[in-house]
Amino acid sequence: MNITAEIINLIPILFHRLRALGDELHREHDVTTPMRGVLMSLNDYGPQTVPYMAAARPVSRQHIQTQVDALLKRELVQVLPNPRHKRSSLIDLTDQGGELVLKMRQSENKIISNTLGRFAHSDLETVQKVLSGFAEQLQTEIQK
Repeated sequence: MNITAEIINLIPILFHRLRALGDELHREHDVTTPMRGVLMSLNDYGPQTVPYMAAARPVSRQHIQTQVDALLKRELVQVLPNPRHKRSSLIDLTDQGGELVLKMRQSENKIISNTLGRFAHSDLETVQKVLSGFAEQLQTEIQK
């Protein structure tokens, strides 16, 4: 098997292991990995519409709406008016949601330090550069 195929085969393995780890790590907060993704996206990039979040992943709008609905029930996110669009509201973190993101990041950082701390910083930079470039190229292919 060539190196490209090995890398591509590793991506879903890493995805599923990260998802399982995230579910286990955040079980005490009753937050699933997809819910975590929405919370982190809102924390990192600010208020967004459900369709925007869905397109950025890419997953269905319904999938994101399900996550948002669960987070709304827990009062971790809130709906805000969207000055650019009357029918597509903005979703944002509540103060409680922001506090939860900080707690989640703290527990994640412990694991990240223990696992990725074993690799040279230059190797991690190379991995980041390659995966970012690969993601951009795939997005270009999707948009063709």
